[in-house]
Amino acid sequence: MGKGLLKDIERALQEANIGVNPSNDGENVKLFFPPMTMEQRKEIAKDAKAMGEKAKVAIRNIRQEANNQIKKLEKDKAISEDENKRALAEVQKYTDDFIKKVEEHTKAKEEEVLKV
Repeated sequence: MGKGLLKDIERALQEANIGVNPSNDGENVKLFFPPMTMEQRKEIAKDAKAMGEKAKVAIRNIRQEANNQIKKLEKDKAISEDENKRALAEVQKYTDDFIKKVEEHTKAKEEEVLKV
């Protein structure tokens, strides 16, 4: 990479005004990130929580699709009523397990981000 290109990259990063202080050592552009403020940490924690909620909605949508397929199989006489009940219960078990995992990961990430 040409040394002139490094200066262009450094200048572009400075002009982008993204809160990063670039430093050009002649061979690399190094980025120095200032420590996050508590307000930034709270905003990131809020974003993590929102992502967790979206993940839980996606899991519930998958559960609904699976339940609909299971009910269709019973309606088409491909499975018995007992098999239907077992399958619905198993889908619910997986749903509960994955919702719990999302909640655990989200909580851990929130705590990590808020820790100074």
